[in-house]
Amino acid sequence: MRVDVTKGDKMNIRPIDANALKRYFSDEQMKYVSVDETDYTFNALMFDVLENVMVAIDNAPTIETKG
Repeated sequence: MRVDVTKGDKMNIRPIDANALKRYFSDEQMKYVSVDETDYTFNALMFDVLENVMVAIDNAPTIETKG
């Protein structure tokens, strides 16, 4: 899906590298892989949340800018 952003929109556009963003979240996600049972529930939750963030990045629409 592509979103067309025209001059009439008041949206500030800042293109980002989605792959770099996913790598960052993936690295953060690995911090929550733990065998420590004390923090298991929190770690599992954080792992899943970061996974959902990466899926959202994958599914986000591409914005086409017009200059």
